Amino acid sequence: SQPTTRFINELFFVGEYIYTSELTIKNVSDEDVGEYKCYFYGSSVPQIAKANLQLHAKKYLNVTMKSLKGLDGIKKELGRSLGQYIPIYAYPYPTIKWLDPKGNEIHNDWKPWNHHFNGEYIVVRLSKNNLTLDDEGNHTLIISNPAKTVTHSFFVTIITKPKIINQPKSIPFNEVLQNFSVSADCEAEGKPVPRISWNYTNNLYNMEKNSPEDSVKITSTADGVNKIKSEIEVNVQKTGKLICKACNEAGCVSSVAKIINVPVSMKVGPGVPTTFRSISLTVGDPLTIECKSSKNMTFFSPEFNKKVVTSKENLKDTMVNNGPIVKFELRQTVYRDSGWYGCANLPMKYFTPAQTTDHLFIEDPFLYQDSKGKYYVNGEVGKDVLLPCRPSSPNYQVKLYSAGKVIDAEFDPIKGMMIKNLTANSPIDYACVIQLDNGLKKSMDFEIEKPDRPNDLEKPKIVTRSLNNTIIGGTIEIDCTVSVWSNNDYILTWVMPLK
Repeated sequence: SQPTTRFINELFFVGEYIYTSELTIKNVSDEDVGEYKCYFYGSSVPQIAKANLQLHAKKYLNVTMKSLKGLDGIKKELGRSLGQYIPIYAYPYPTIKWLDPKGNEIHNDWKPWNHHFNGEYIVVRLSKNNLTLDDEGNHTLIISNPAKTVTHSFFVTIITKPKIINQPKSIPFNEVLQNFSVSADCEAEGKPVPRISWNYTNNLYNMEKNSPEDSVKITSTADGVNKIKSEIEVNVQKTGKLICKACNEAGCVSSVAKIINVPVSMKVGPGVPTTFRSISLTVGDPLTIECKSSKNMTFFSPEFNKKVVTSKENLKDTMVNNGPIVKFELRQTVYRDSGWYGCANLPMKYFTPAQTTDHLFIEDPFLYQDSKGKYYVNGEVGKDVLLPCRPSSPNYQVKLYSAGKVIDAEFDPIKGMMIKNLTANSPIDYACVIQLDNGLKKSMDFEIEKPDRPNDLEKPKIVTRSLNNTIIGGTIEIDCTVSVWSNNDYILTWVMPLK
């Protein structure tokens, strides 16, 4: 006989009081073989738990290839955790070693997560938190007992999110005429090497979309193992930002490489008809409007403000090749800048002034939009999330709904709807409803994309609240409770012990 150690899982009971009794037998012999009963006298009928103790006839070690294959091809993001379960059938209990790519042992808590009496079935977990680049490479798992030694090597790949590097402290600002050629460059690093695409006035350009009719030229070159550099040359048509976007399988990152300002020219005078044009900008874009100047020139700001622009900060007289002009400038536009702009000559009294007007729209920045019109916005548990739902008029009413119920969210007419302190249980689907003046309603559907799991719940937590001991011919009942981070659809399956 040999000294025997048993690892017992923590037991969970529903009730106010827990009673525990433990029987320990050291140096088990043939005389100890048989059925053991534990009686609990808490009612008129004693409650009985049974366990049938048998001695092993031989020593053995078996680790299934399926579980070992599950270690192959592991990819983890830098700073994340590695967790893998390995079922082992062995007697006596084996020793386990885990060696990193440099041959150093990774100390691990090898306490079994599950076990069976006599069958000696255990499940251990390979666990390592806060992975670094040094963890990439060939790892070795050694499982050994007097019967056998099992050695398995597996490769761990560490990936990193893209990062845009060598960014200027201030974003370059170019004021150019229409059809002028503007270039910008962007350098990014990541593991694996990122792919770079460009966004200009809500149009996406990359190496695959580099056609002559777009008047866009893109060149991208790899710079080292994990770096890439991309250059774009675009024949500009209107005001907007040149945005560099770098993506790999770990995620995406964007940065404004250059701001392009194409002034809007207005003509006012005899024989010039009144025109109504639309200028579409995104929040933060500049706005420049130029009008040919005269001593009677007046410039009008958005109509709903009902004011004439008089601020010297935004309005100035200047000279160009065609003569004097009045120039109106906004370095960064926001929601309240939407509306009608115009300039007019004010001739003799009682005469209707000739004027030209432009309508400025401020567009909403989104993560992306699917084919059904839903907008997707990134969200992070514990932080605020902005849904860019803004009306084009301050008179419109805005409400936010989720599952048909009004959500109490903070509304800013410049920014949109703000959901404070997003939690793991917060809804992800929202409908922003804007009530128009004519009684009609406009709905914008949003979905908040949360990370796969919060850092402290990288794996679903699975517990059992059942005794897993019985005798031959008896009945065994095992329940399984899974704690996950959100209310999604999951499938639970059971795996029976090997015969």
